Amino acid sequence: MKISAQNKIYLISAVFTLVILAIAMFLIWPVFKNIEGGVKELSLLKNDIVFSREEIAGLQSFQNKYEAYKPNLEKLDGMFVDPNSPIEFIKFVEKKSLDAGVVPEINMSQGLQAQGEGLAFMIFRINFKGSLQKILEISEKMEAGPYFLEIQSLKIRESSVANQGQDFNASLLIKVLAK
Repeated sequence: MKISAQNKIYLISAVFTLVILAIAMFLIWPVFKNIEGGVKELSLLKNDIVFSREEIAGLQSFQNKYEAYKPNLEKLDGMFVDPNSPIEFIKFVEKKSLDAGVVPEINMSQGLQAQGEGLAFMIFRINFKGSLQKILEISEKMEAGPYFLEIQSLKIRESSVANQGQDFNASLLIKVLAK
């Protein structure tokens, strides 16, 4: 079988077209895909650099303003009870109680406990004996004090000793945020 010159040209053109398509498909197309992936990665790196620069600028701004913030941060730190040594809080309770003329009996009901969002707290039970007015005055002073605390319960009952209704026994359960 003899192939005419025109058919040879068509056959050679078809083979070259297939070879060019194969080269494009197996060599050039993966290169373009790699370039596209590289461009995306480069774009992400550029965004990371911009974000890092913004973080650095924010950190430098905070460092510059830290001295102005320092007194407030120290005050804020003082509003939490030290879980390893709650002596300052106990002194605060004793002072407020003695100022009102009542002697407290302070018990730490439970150790350090965790609350949602990384907050820790301690529970104290404080027992008093005194007039109703003094007991309420103490609870108000504690709520208005320098610590983050919440009065969980206040139980007041009349003292068993007959003293014309002047003495009451009170039990105060307080939840205090810890460092």
